[in-house]
Amino acid sequence: PGTQGLAIRCLTALVSTGSGTASNAKDAWSALLRRYLQSLPRAREAAAGPAGDPTALVAILAGLRAALVGPGGATLRTYLASNEANGEAYVQVISLLNGEYGDAGVRELVVLDVLSTLRSLLSESEEAAAAFGRTVGYETLNAAL
Repeated sequence: PGTQGLAIRCLTALVSTGSGTASNAKDAWSALLRRYLQSLPRAREAAAGPAGDPTALVAILAGLRAALVGPGGATLRTYLASNEANGEAYVQVISLLNGEYGDAGVRELVVLDVLSTLRSLLSESEEAAAAFGRTVGYETLNAAL
């Protein structure tokens, strides 16, 4: 737990750097980004667990938002909206709304963070908004809220 924050910050920095131009660099970046997104369910479990600790979940979502507004944000947003990414970011972020959070304060924090992250994912990109509509759907978002 003591190094968790550092690890999340380091992974966020790597995700923020973009995919590079070499094919193997792009593959490595894509794999790292996929693993970063796949850490969200485990962080959700920690937030919903008996201790109700949302620290990792909040840090991962904040890191994703920071990456989206950073220098490589447009590249990241474009990649996440691409067919290659298959809508995984949208599904992983929206699925956080389905968590069973025992504490109302934790639930509210997660909902606000999810909405803020979703706003960052979709902002300034018609492609991202269309990809979200195709892969998750605005009706699904409405139902999850």
